[in-house]
Amino acid sequence: MAKTPPLPAAQPAGPTAPPPAPAPPPSTPAVPARFATSLEEACRALSRRHAPEAVSAFYGVEKRAGRLRDTEAAYGARFDAFMQTPA
Repeated sequence: MAKTPPLPAAQPAGPTAPPPAPAPPPSTPAVPARFATSLEEACRALSRRHAPEAVSAFYGVEKRAGRLRDTEAAYGARFDAFMQTPA
């Protein structure tokens, strides 16, 4: 009698599920906390040099966009761009 090779392990019928996706990296803030400025602080600084109506409009745009913490330089650059947009 000839010996037969062992059968491979049984696999479930049908398609196999793909391996689980790797976990996303932990979220890190885009701006380190020690350099971040709140939107209110940035607008307070901007209001010393610019018209309050413009700063108020900028505050509304930034708040709706969800940009509540960033560097003063980034807020300043976005404010300059905001002032260049037509009314």
